[in-house]
Amino acid sequence: MFNLYADPYGYMEICLLIFQGADYRGSHEIRKCWTSLLKQTHDEALTHDDKPYNYVADTFRSLGRRFALSEYIFPPDDLVPMLEKYSIEKQPDAVDLPWVPQTFLDAGISPEILLRILDSMFFRDEVPFRGAARKKLVKDALFVADHWYRTALKGRGKSTVMGGSVANRDGGFKKEMVVEMLEGYKPILTGAGDGATRETLERLVAEMRRF
Repeated sequence: MFNLYADPYGYMEICLLIFQGADYRGSHEIRKCWTSLLKQTHDEALTHDDKPYNYVADTFRSLGRRFALSEYIFPPDDLVPMLEKYSIEKQPDAVDLPWVPQTFLDAGISPEILLRILDSMFFRDEVPFRGAARKKLVKDALFVADHWYRTALKGRGKSTVMGGSVANRDGGFKKEMVVEMLEGYKPILTGAGDGATRETLERLVAEMRRF
């Protein structure tokens, strides 16, 4: 079915379902499928009176929820860089919006995983994530760090007692790890237009240190 119909006719969602049903874990083919799906969704969105990233976000959010238990079918290590690159190259008008990390958070990817991926992308300094594009990674990492702080770290104070033990909701992250991560972004926030981002970063770091 895959070779005769799904792949040749571009039914990428069906391809993913076939991969899942067959427990297929070929990362190259799966990544190729997502790349085709992204292009299809973008092209379809251009025929509607809306921003393409909205369609892309809806598609990835929906499929992420569907394949939430199949990390090899919905691999964030591949898909986060894919959408970040798409955002920079195809959606420059929305470059300041945190729609990429929000999509993955909505799909059920933990902020800890997203932070790890974004931080790794930042320090790899690969094309196209250089210059202003590299600062976009900082903004998205700040958005995720703020989400983690307010839902996981601060939520720890509201942990429920289960079976006599307190459920820790910080996902294994320590605030010192996140603070160090954010401090590493400061050296590139020196431009005239970086004031708001730097202020947000310093505010979040100060809040975490006081908590």
